[in-house]
Order: sequence, then structure tokens, then C-alpha cells
Amino acid sequence: KTNSKDTCDENQAIQDYLESFKLAVQQNIFGYITINISCPNTFGGEPFTSVDKIKKLLDQMDQIERKCLVFVKMPISIDDGLFVNLLEEIAVHKIDGIVVGNLQKNKNGDHIKEKLDEFMISKGGLSGRPTFERSNELIKLSYRNFGQRLIIVGCGGVFTAADAYKKIRLGATLVQMVTGLIYNGPSCISLINKELSELIKEDGFKSISEVIGIDARI
Repeated sequence: KTNSKDTCDENQAIQDYLESFKLAVQQNIFGYITINISCPNTFGGEPFTSVDKIKKLLDQMDQIERKCLVFVKMPISIDDGLFVNLLEEIAVHKIDGIVVGNLQKNKNGDHIKEKLDEFMISKGGLSGRPTFERSNELIKLSYRNFGQRLIIVGCGGVFTAADAYKKIRLGATLVQMVTGLIYNGPSCISLINKELSELIKEDGFKSISEVIGIDARI
């Protein structure tokens, strides 16, 4: 939702999502649209990371016709139980998949390698490497529980082909990178694709589709 005090109220926030979504689908030029329910920086916090509230939002979004795929971008700084409960609700709506996941709001623990200054601790969330392990855990959890229903987009701490391969093996059909692209530049995309092909061959697979979720299967 818009980062504004005018959209803090739950009903105003829903209308804000609906207005943006309608404008986007009317263009009919997008391959997919992501509904971000978990940005830690929006004014008033995250209003739709509880089951009852996301139901209220998606009930209304279901009524808007769309031709493109629609994904929900998931929080990662929540426990497994709530995460699965959110997926159970998402799965009954007109949602094609999920992006796992958003920024890391937990600023303590083994995923933090250097001391953070006071400003970094007080504001926003962490991207890049601090998101890697937790997003991987939730990709695996998502695939085990909803791999037949939801497309999983792996996002968080991808810098190399090995990083992307890890997420694919845990259940991601698609992989996104943000921080890695900033630090390594656009040429890293072709390098990752090239090295992914090599990793697949080394492991005896013929295509990437054979790899998806192989490390998440019970």
C-alpha cells in the first residue's frame, strides 16, 4: 500500500490496493503482479500479515478480473505456524503464487555478521545475505505444504548461481535478486544462468524442472 498516513486505516488500505491493482490489470501488459503485504517501511506498519485481515483484502481483490499471474510477497520474520496459516488462506483465493520473501526485520542473531549502527537498528529491514537462510527455510516449508497449488518465487540473498540453485532445490520455480544485482551488476544474471546449467549437468539432471523441490521432498 501507499506509504502514507492517509492509508493507515484498514479499509482505506484495502481501497488503496484495489485502486492500484485495477489500474495495473487494465494495462494488460504485465506477465505478473505482486501484492506486497509485508513491506516493513509503510506508514503504520504491515496491516495484512494476519489471517483475518488478508482474507478481507483478498476477498475484494478476487472480484477484479485479471489475465496475468498474481503473487503475494510474504513476510519472513514470522514463525512457521503463522506463515502456513497465511498460505492456507492465500490458497483459497485467486492467487497464483507467492514470493518468499521480504526483508529481514530480525536484527539479532547469527545472520548478522557485523555490528549495526543505531539508525540501521531503528529503521526498516535488512536485505541481501541476512534474508538468505530464513527465506530458504520458508521456501522449503511452502513447497512441502503448497507446492502443488502455489508457484514459489525464491527471493533473498541471491548473489551466485549456487544461491539460486539452493532455492530451486528447495522448491522455487522462479528466482529473484535485488541486492545481488546492485552489488554485482547486470552481467551477473548471464553468469548465474551459465553456471546453473553447469550445476544441473554436474548433478545428472537434464533440465531445471527436474531440480525444483528435490531437497524439500519428504
